[in-house]
Amino acid sequence: GFTVIGVDLSEKMLEMSEKKLLKNNFINNYKLVKENIINYENINENNEIQQVDYIICNFDTVNYLKNGSEFEKFLEKCSKNLKKDGFLIFDAVTEDIFSEIFENDIFLDEEPEYTSIWRHEKLSQRKHLVEIDLFVRENLNDNLFRKYNDIQYKFIYDPKWIIKTAQKNGFEIF
Repeated sequence: GFTVIGVDLSEKMLEMSEKKLLKNNFINNYKLVKENIINYENINENNEIQQVDYIICNFDTVNYLKNGSEFEKFLEKCSKNLKKDGFLIFDAVTEDIFSEIFENDIFLDEEPEYTSIWRHEKLSQRKHLVEIDLFVRENLNDNLFRKYNDIQYKFIYDPKWIIKTAQKNGFEIF
């Protein structure tokens, strides 16, 4: 019974989302938009902002924003897109994640259907690079793998700053 709006910069991620939505019978209850979350406004056919009850932004998406200014723009757009009593739910990783996951700046994840090698590099006080080589098994019965590579840049926020900035933008913290 939910209407879902998916916003992403990646055409491939939107395609994957559509496949999952269709698989779960969201036939007519979704809209997918290729846009940056710091710019997105949910505009209806009357050129008005159509506000929503919830905005969920998970998998540390806000850490992919380039800096604190972009995070503030994200909050401003969320505020515009949310109904008065709406909820914004998001997560963010902290500096601790890198020491917890990466031993000697490498993380290895081996599963029967894939292997991934993650390399971490601290670029500056708040900026990190994570390079992922993903090897996906083509067929579970053989050793043929397809390789994918992804480079991600993460900006790390101080949790106290996130709370203060969210409150400054009219959000109540739970």
